Parts: sequence; structure tokens; C-alpha cells
Amino acid sequence: MKPGIIFLASQTGRPIVPMLFACPRAWRIRGNWTDLVIPKPFSTIIGLSGEPVFVPPNLSREEIQRQMDRVQREMDQLADRVARLEGRPDPWEADTIRRAA
Repeated sequence: MKPGIIFLASQTGRPIVPMLFACPRAWRIRGNWTDLVIPKPFSTIIGLSGEPVFVPPNLSREEIQRQMDRVQREMDQLADRVARLEGRPDPWEADTIRRAA
């Protein structure tokens, strides 16, 4: 996660709404910044959103980092819920472990 979204939410007073979409049957194209997921025909797409996260105004760098961690935790919880709905472990988790080895 980058600090820009926290800064914008802090400046505008608008909440950050964590959202996650997953598709178990899809083609996946690895990218430099993000991965592209193209659902295969007749696939089921799972979409979840979390509770809005309100960010206080005028944050210091340390406070921005704390808010980034807070939003990231919300995103991680959504990823866990999607993995349970799919009935399998989080596919990105295994990829992270492979890269670390």
C-alpha cells in the first residue's frame, strides 16, 4: 500500500472503503505493479467490501504509516474471507512464500 490514498482521505475527509474481488477460474497475467485477472467464461466472481475507514486530518508521517497499517489489516481480512469463500488457501500466500525461498 502506498501513502497517497491515506493522504487523499486525510485531506478530503472521505473514507477509504476496502474492496477485494476474486475469481477462482481465471487467467492470471503477472505484472510489475499489479496482476491482471481475466475471468474464464461462466466463472463465479466474488466481491467483498469492508467497513469504511475514516482517516483523521493533518497527519504526521508516523500517523500516515499507522493508518496505512490499519487499512492493510482490513484488506488482509477481506483476503482471508475470500479464501474461505473459495474453499482454498489464499493463492497469493503461496506465491509470496515461493519468492521468499
